[in-house]
Amino acid sequence: MTAQFTSYTYVEPLLRERGVTEENVSIVLLGYGFAGVMGLLTVLRLSDRSPSAAFRFAVGLVALSIVGVLLSRESAVWTAVFVLIWGLTFGALPLLVQVLGLRGAGALPSAGAPVNNASFNVGIAAGSAIGGVLLALTNLTVLLVSSSVLMLAIFATTLIPRWLPSDRAH
Repeated sequence: MTAQFTSYTYVEPLLRERGVTEENVSIVLLGYGFAGVMGLLTVLRLSDRSPSAAFRFAVGLVALSIVGVLLSRESAVWTAVFVLIWGLTFGALPLLVQVLGLRGAGALPSAGAPVNNASFNVGIAAGSAIGGVLLALTNLTVLLVSSSVLMLAIFATTLIPRWLPSDRAH
């Protein structure tokens, strides 16, 4: 969540900087939300059968979509397209994190959901705080680079054998 919200908290000024008009910012954000719902609905079946593979795929695509936003700095249209892809892929992550958290809870299954909820809240707060500090000291590009690097590191971590709970023998 920290990687996501380091940049996403400041997506409105980012869109504006990239040339998305004030009128179209809300359309892009509505599209992001709609795409997120589509991402969630798309991953529902995979969340039971292959949550680790789906998680790896979604994290990788979130990272690539943020990189896409970073590289599309000269185009409002491509920025908007990559923000929509970002929404589609990020929309799948809360469900997948929940499923993996419950599977990894072991002897304390009732702890899985509240720990997941708390970690989301900490990640959102940390990401927006880090983004705010970075933005005060640098610029929006640094936020995107930071989010990209963090998401790519998370993706790399998911490739470690038996790292994700669903990869472990039950």
